[in-house]
Amino acid sequence: MFGDTTAWLWLGVVAVGAYHGLNPAMGWSLAVASGLAHRRDASVFATFVPLGAGHLLAMGLVLVPFALLSWVLTWGREIRIGAGVLVVGSGLIAAWLVYRHLGLRALRSVWFDLDMVWALSLIASVCAAVAMALLSVPVDRV
Repeated sequence: MFGDTTAWLWLGVVAVGAYHGLNPAMGWSLAVASGLAHRRDASVFATFVPLGAGHLLAMGLVLVPFALLSWVLTWGREIRIGAGVLVVGSGLIAAWLVYRHLGLRALRSVWFDLDMVWALSLIASVCAAVAMALLSVPVDRV
């Protein structure tokens, strides 16, 4: 399915490019106008440098998101697993830092006594994250 989607995305890019190239309101008319204004052929070619730089920037702005989207679709499962590992790891590090610097006595006096609710919600969120990462359909099979 994603192969078809990618083909349609690239077809859209080609269609926008064709429209841009054929539309008389785009840059090629500026180059001709520059040549006519200065009454020199060299002015037409001098206009190509900024137009080319603008086109390069525009192509980058259009194509880089498509390339990133393709990369995310290809590596989606690995990204989700990595994000889950980062969330769990940063939670463990935060818990360790709180324990190390405040200690259990300070935590008992400051926090609400919702230990069981807190523990069960953490366990449930970790289980849900692991299940979503492991049970998700691989991208190439969608």
